Amino acid sequence: MKNTTHFAVLTLEIFIPGSHTLKDKRTVIKSLKAKLRNKFNISVTESAYHEKWQRAQIVTAEVSTDKKYLDSSVQKIISFTEDQLTGYGELISQEIVIQ
Repeated sequence: MKNTTHFAVLTLEIFIPGSHTLKDKRTVIKSLKAKLRNKFNISVTESAYHEKWQRAQIVTAEVSTDKKYLDSSVQKIISFTEDQLTGYGELISQEIVIQ
C-alpha cells in the first residue's frame, strides 16, 4: 500500500486593536509565530498587511501522511492562536486547506 502525503495550509487574519505602530504589531506577531513554531513544529510566515498597524495575516503549513491528524492539528493551532491573542488582538478570519 502506498503512503499518500497530505498537507495543511492555514491562513489566519488577525486584528490587533492596541497596536499604534508597526513595531507594536510586529512584537505581537513575532511572538505568536515563535510560539506556533515551537509548540506545533510547523512552518509559519506573515504573508500580508505588512504595512498595516492593526492587521496581520499569518500562514501556517504542515505535512503528514494522516489527513485526520492534520485536521486535528489545524483546530489546535486555531484554538492556541485565539488563546495567545487574548488581551492583544483577535482572530477575525481563517481559511483551511487540507489536501
